[in-house]
Amino acid sequence: MNRIAFIGVFTMGCAVFQGKQSAQGDEPTLEDTGVVDTNDTNDTNDTNDTNDTNDTNDTSDTAVNFCDQEMTYSPNQGPCWTQTISCGQTIEMSLEGGLNYYDTDLYDAREWYCNTSFEGDYSGPERVFIFEHPGQDLYARAKVEGNCDNLALIAIRWDAEYDGCQTEDSIPSSCEWSDKNGSQDEEVVMYENNFTPWLIIVDSRDPSLENFRLTITCD
Repeated sequence: MNRIAFIGVFTMGCAVFQGKQSAQGDEPTLEDTGVVDTNDTNDTNDTNDTNDTNDTNDTSDTAVNFCDQEMTYSPNQGPCWTQTISCGQTIEMSLEGGLNYYDTDLYDAREWYCNTSFEGDYSGPERVFIFEHPGQDLYARAKVEGNCDNLALIAIRWDAEYDGCQTEDSIPSSCEWSDKNGSQDEEVVMYENNFTPWLIIVDSRDPSLENFRLTITCD
């Protein structure tokens, strides 16, 4: 082999060798399979997940305010009383559908001994409850809570079932009165050492159809 032919063969061999090195060093090309990586940053831990602040613990309470509740109609059981009430009992009711028996003319009768300071005529409906004080040197406390209007609470020592409805000439031996200005709780206290009937009246100086909660505690 002459010199020129040797050089040509050598040159071709180097070229083939370099070509193999280039093929082995190339980065492999991955075929796109269309699969989305589940570790993507927009995963289920996104801040807009089920722990959103607008959840079931929303501060807007759906419970109806006591003063706005629709009360079940309570018929009056007598010509001048609604029903009975006893120690430890709570009654929720509305003045709507109440009696229209008691007003300023009765409350202000001189024989009644009611210490009143009238700013209205108490001509609207009222609810009247017969309370049988058990005596035993107990203090019975009648309290109107959840006062939804300017309501009054009156307690009169009177046996309506035996003596009938009161008139201006009736002479109750005791009258307790609570009528603060504004929508405040009202309370009267009755003390007895013997069994004694009372009338407890929830009224309003101005006509009102509001709800009220009346509770009797004895101690």
